Amino acid sequence: MGHDGYAVGYYGAIMTDVTDEDSTMLTFNVEKMMCGGCVSAVEAALKALEGVEQVEVDLEAKQARVTGAVDPQAVIAALETAGYPARLAQ
Repeated sequence: MGHDGYAVGYYGAIMTDVTDEDSTMLTFNVEKMMCGGCVSAVEAALKALEGVEQVEVDLEAKQARVTGAVDPQAVIAALETAGYPARLAQ
């Protein structure tokens, strides 16, 4: 566990100790991610959202997986505000 309460692991996963019965995992296709800095920016935008329990960002697949009690439209809006257009993966 890091000093801020987050554990950072494989594929840039960020996990918190918070769990919620309404938790779901959603996968988003994220455009314009090209480097590790992009991954960090996407992670920061997503972990700032209320209800997010875990974030995994895969640069190669250009996807972000979010676990928690979050509204998909709020995730998309946060990513677009950060400069990364996104859509819910099929």
